[in-house]
Amino acid sequence: MSTIHAYKYTNKGWKFLKSATTIGKAKKIEGAVPSVTTVLKMMPPVSVRTPEGFEPYGDYRMWLGGREGLNYQQTKEAMFGYRKCPETGQMITSSDFGTLAHACMEDWANGKDSRDNPYHDVTAGARDAVVNLLDAGSDRFCETIVGVTKAEWGGSAGSVDLLGIQDGKYVLIDYKFRQCKGRGKFYEKDLSQLSIEARWTAWMMHLDYLPKIYSICIDCDTGKAYVRKWKPEDQVKGEEIFQACRVLYKHTYKL
Repeated sequence: MSTIHAYKYTNKGWKFLKSATTIGKAKKIEGAVPSVTTVLKMMPPVSVRTPEGFEPYGDYRMWLGGREGLNYQQTKEAMFGYRKCPETGQMITSSDFGTLAHACMEDWANGKDSRDNPYHDVTAGARDAVVNLLDAGSDRFCETIVGVTKAEWGGSAGSVDLLGIQDGKYVLIDYKFRQCKGRGKFYEKDLSQLSIEARWTAWMMHLDYLPKIYSICIDCDTGKAYVRKWKPEDQVKGEEIFQACRVLYKHTYKL
C-alpha cells in the first residue's frame, strides 16, 4: 500500500501523525491507528473507461505506466486527472486542487473573509448548499477529528469537513471536488467514510441519535454543487463496509 495517514489519541485529544506516512513508520508509534480513508483503500477499486473497455484502476495504472517517459508518480497523477488552478491558470493535480478548495471552505466556515481567496468563486455553490442545510446562526466545527482507539472496534480516526446543526441536531458534511459533467458523482467510499464518522461522533459526544450525513460534490470546472443526503439504510451499509475493511486491513497489515 502507498502513503497512509494515521492518528493517535493523546491526553489533549486526537493528533494527526505527520511522520507516519507508511505502515512501517506507523507501527513504530505506540497507539497509532490508520485513518478512515486509509482503511477504505481496502475497498475494490472502481473501474475506468479505456480504449479496450472498463478496467480496474490498478490495471489502468499499469497501462499508463507503459507509456514512455512516465514515472510512477506521473502515472498516478494522470490516473486521477488535473484541474485548472483559478489562481495561476496552470494545471495542477486533483489532490492539490481539492486541498486548496477545502482550505477556502474552512476559512469561510470559521468566519474569515474568503472573497480574496482564488478559490472563492469555485466554492460559491458549496457555501450556498451549506447555508441551506444548516440552522441560521448555528455553530459550525471544521476539520473535527473523530475516532476510536485500538481498544474500541480496532481503532481508526478521521477528519470531518464540517460538523453543523440542522433542526437542532448535529449533521456531518463532506466536500468532494470532482469533474461532474452535469451530475454529481457519489461513491460508496464517500458513504462509508461519513457513516462511520457519524457513528463515532454520536459515541464521543454521547448523543442519543445518529447524526445525518451529507456529501456535497462540487464541479471543479463550474463550481456547481450537488448535494446527496444519505438515507438511514445507506448509513447502515456504510458502517458495515467500513468494519469489513477494518478487519481486512488489520489482518493484512497488522495495524
